[in-house]
Amino acid sequence: AARPLGAAMSGDGTVEVVIRALDDAEREVKLQVPVKATLAEVKEMLAKQVERPELMESGVFMVNGPSGQQPAIETQKLGPRRELLFTGAPLYPPPVELPPATVEDFDPYNQEQLIESPRTLKACEAEGVDPEELFYVPLESFVQPGLPKRLAQLRHDFFEAYRQDTVEIVRRARNHIIGEEEDELPSMPSLVSVTAYGGNWGGPLAPQTYPMTHQLFLDLNSVISPEKVMERPKSLPLTGAAAAAVGGNG
Repeated sequence: AARPLGAAMSGDGTVEVVIRALDDAEREVKLQVPVKATLAEVKEMLAKQVERPELMESGVFMVNGPSGQQPAIETQKLGPRRELLFTGAPLYPPPVELPPATVEDFDPYNQEQLIESPRTLKACEAEGVDPEELFYVPLESFVQPGLPKRLAQLRHDFFEAYRQDTVEIVRRARNHIIGEEEDELPSMPSLVSVTAYGGNWGGPLAPQTYPMTHQLFLDLNSVISPEKVMERPKSLPLTGAAAAAVGGNG
């Protein structure tokens, strides 16, 4: 994919070269290179610009040959070429390597994310929590053949409240671990979980430990208790002629 020399040479003896990905014509990199540069030198500058040193080994410029596209000879001069096709390596910088996700900054809705922070993992182990339990489970995961939608919704709501409480438990455990490391808190006895200090062992669904889960049960109890279920509504929606009369008065 060569184009005759058309761009003017700059005052410093360089020209602009457009390098496009062979498998993605929309992906391109523009370089200012010496007009007398070899393709190998162009590739070296390309590797520096896209921050991919591996490109020097795996990347290849492609040119048109008698039988179609073929690898270019890199000792050749750039010559009149101002557009080059490239394959074998991405034409963009590698993604920024982020620090391991912690319970403080992870995305609960990103199932592909991994929680790998040593303190968070230690906190999970202390509380008997699988790190996967910290991630949100969508409603559709609870839908099963034959299961009424209202029960699927109820299970979803319970596990979401429980998840949020679990996140808070792990967060407190992690803060305790950090405090220990900074000598701000007394060391825990070996093999004793943070739960011994009021965590998971505080009682089944104890309000102080699982406040959102506890509140969910309180809310459900207020509407599904026998007294509430058998209580006749104090007002009923208007229908028929009564509704029409009210609408007419409006």
